[in-house]
Amino acid sequence: VTVESIGKYTGTATLLSQKKGMLVYSWRPSFESTYEIYVHELERNRYGAHVKTPLIKPSPLSVTISPDQTNTTSEGIESLEERARNMIPCQSVTDMKVFSRFDGDWIGPNVNIEADALRTGWTFVPSEVMNCTFETFSQQDLLSIPEKKSIHVIGTSKERGVFLALADLLLSDDEKFYMHKSVIGQCWGRVNITKGNLELVYQDFRVAQFEAPDAEDYVECHNDLIAKDSGKFIDNATSVWQEVFQDKTSWPSVILMVTGKGENNWDFD
Repeated sequence: VTVESIGKYTGTATLLSQKKGMLVYSWRPSFESTYEIYVHELERNRYGAHVKTPLIKPSPLSVTISPDQTNTTSEGIESLEERARNMIPCQSVTDMKVFSRFDGDWIGPNVNIEADALRTGWTFVPSEVMNCTFETFSQQDLLSIPEKKSIHVIGTSKERGVFLALADLLLSDDEKFYMHKSVIGQCWGRVNITKGNLELVYQDFRVAQFEAPDAEDYVECHNDLIAKDSGKFIDNATSVWQEVFQDKTSWPSVILMVTGKGENNWDFD
């Protein structure tokens, strides 16, 4: 159940109970506005772009919260701002399970709220269930890092999306104009971007997708070498692992990578 007000709000309702085929949801408006409520059916235990999410009729439904209702039914802008300001950064939380409780409201650019916002003008305000906030950084913040730092993104094309999002933040519009024609535009190998004291690195590394020895060969890429057999690919992946992690004195400041075992339970021991 998704609730939105164009340019102002996007959030979801909370499932309270389920019995005899009836689902009961709860949602509290944030401020006076007209909200549209959309109900979609999700395929159980399936995720990804291929999953169909048909809209259940008669949604969308329209709900209007008037000014005289805000004191009793809505949270209010001041409460949202206080929630956004007073929560500690999620990066400082030691309980890793907190990210399984990702929950909150998106406040749009058409609402004047004093809190960190993305370049689109949207601000994520975590709920009390989540109880921590994601820090946001501007390009100027990244360029003002006082000492050398490095971020290594190591993985598949999915992780490469994270790298490109960081590159989008780090580079100016002029610098990004020809990015699709540069080495950054390739879909494998290694790419380095250094600006100020920050180095951003993407390295193709598919440790979670090692094929079984008897599986049919298929094309995989590592740096500038195309690997068409499982042995060569594993050799190359092992080289990356040793290169990045062997010398602890040169470890990156931040590492984002996928770990796991393949079908034949091969690992790096």
